[in-house]
Amino acid sequence: MGNLLDNAPSIDLSEDEILEKAETVREVRLQCLSGMLLCLTKEQRMIYIIGEIFGADHNIGSEIMEISKDNYRMKLSKARKDLYNFMQNKCGLVNKANPCRCHKKVTFATENGMVDAKNLLFNRKEYSTFKKQLAPDADFLVDDSELKIAELHQDHSFKTTFDKKNFLVKILEDANWQSRLNLN
Repeated sequence: MGNLLDNAPSIDLSEDEILEKAETVREVRLQCLSGMLLCLTKEQRMIYIIGEIFGADHNIGSEIMEISKDNYRMKLSKARKDLYNFMQNKCGLVNKANPCRCHKKVTFATENGMVDAKNLLFNRKEYSTFKKQLAPDADFLVDDSELKIAELHQDHSFKTTFDKKNFLVKILEDANWQSRLNLN
């Protein structure tokens, strides 16, 4: 894959051409990302997809892969490192010093049948992204857990014979509390 990227000529497009071919540029980027994933072993791909794309933690990932949590974390770290090293040395989106840019590969990719601009493989209107599909559930879980935490704190007992306003003001002005509550 690295050789293919290196050998594919980079053809500059004008800003208007980049906008006009935005879907095809995204298709080239998605095909390249998929190709990079294929450079990993099957196990590394599975672990990377579970851990990075789906955002599962080591508890869930190790259970799915039927390996220890330590082994899962180590293998995820290796997969990240392998992918990072490849992208760091090839991809201009990751490392600005690299010459490879998705929009510069579009002309070569379409002229050589690697991308069919009329029949996109990854960039279709009916497709979505993991982030877009998972975000509502993730947002709900985060919001709901924050509400439950707040309920626990609201149920905390306290002495009622004191000046509540001054008590709260002192807490909110305290640098340690401000730091811990991210108020500064």
